Amino acid sequence: MMLAISYAVMMRYAWNQTVPWIVEISSYLMLYITFLGTAWLQRKGGHVELDLLTAVLNPGSARVSRLSTSLGGAVVGFVLAWKALWSRWTIFRGVIAIGILNTPQFLLMGIIPIGGFCSWCNSYSGLAPGQACMKGTPAPQGDGSAHC
Repeated sequence: MMLAISYAVMMRYAWNQTVPWIVEISSYLMLYITFLGTAWLQRKGGHVELDLLTAVLNPGSARVSRLSTSLGGAVVGFVLAWKALWSRWTIFRGVIAIGILNTPQFLLMGIIPIGGFCSWCNSYSGLAPGQACMKGTPAPQGDGSAHC
């Protein structure tokens, strides 16, 4: 995407020719990168954390804090998926996006409920009773069958 935009800038300023489809494709890619990247980063545990706050909490309070943020993420992911799916279903049936490529609207907005659903699944997995091992918590003691 960076190379394509650089190419478009070079073409515009060096040869006075435009490549109009690059801006449209880059916009679509930014939408997909945002909604799929958020769910992927959440799954990998790479989101920003308040380490200064959780470092001073005892392990029980830190776990409650992690569970509450997982619950908040699950709610946001569910609402995002539900509202995006609802608006996509009621509004965008058969609508073509205004642009050079005439891309169907469902290809553009369809990623929003998918990304919301993936975020909901990732947050919900942090709430699951069998998910005792969360980032920063010690491994459970016992027969050694559970691994963090």
